[in-house]
Amino acid sequence: MKHILLLGGANPAHKPRDVAAHVADYLEESGGVKVVITEDTGILETAAIDAYDAFLLYLNTQEERWPHSREAAFREALARGKGLLVLHAGVLSFRGWEDYTQLIGGWPTPDFYHPPYGPFVVHIDDSTHPITARMVEFAVRDELYANVQLTPQAQLLAHAKLNGNVQPLLWVVDHPHTRVCTLLLGHDRAALQYPGAARFLQRGVAWVAGEL
Repeated sequence: MKHILLLGGANPAHKPRDVAAHVADYLEESGGVKVVITEDTGILETAAIDAYDAFLLYLNTQEERWPHSREAAFREALARGKGLLVLHAGVLSFRGWEDYTQLIGGWPTPDFYHPPYGPFVVHIDDSTHPITARMVEFAVRDELYANVQLTPQAQLLAHAKLNGNVQPLLWVVDHPHTRVCTLLLGHDRAALQYPGAARFLQRGVAWVAGEL
């Protein structure tokens, strides 16, 4: 049994509590995972995080940084091998924290935007990685983030096309002591109920927690 700490909250436009509840229920029903949800990121500075194998960040905050002590505790936990999955708007958080950008492997450029919620096709870039193994392209309705730039360390696993340009949707960074996965699908629970999106989520959590 893997234990996951879901850090949620902030921007109500993303219905963070509804999405967090759906994510927790889905992962637990998939088996082998126990999820605890909190909006109190201060938990990162306590011994309580020792009980968790990985963090799932669905946190859309306007904060440029966490307090130094919280950032240090977060980095230390990851250095001890705890994994991290960043979901959807988590990529928009902490724009003043360079270490966070390097950790998750991507950031919204100054030209970042998203068109209205709607349909698009998810294309698989690497069907051999454990998260995307044997998967093929699929259609979803969701909020498509445009102009997110990846770092050189990031490995792109899936993308969409917008105006002929590749828009990253799913990527991983395999750091020396931790695994990090970022999934940009997931504006609401409906978007995460597509079988392909649900598989990304379930496998992504399993991979960062060391199960795949």
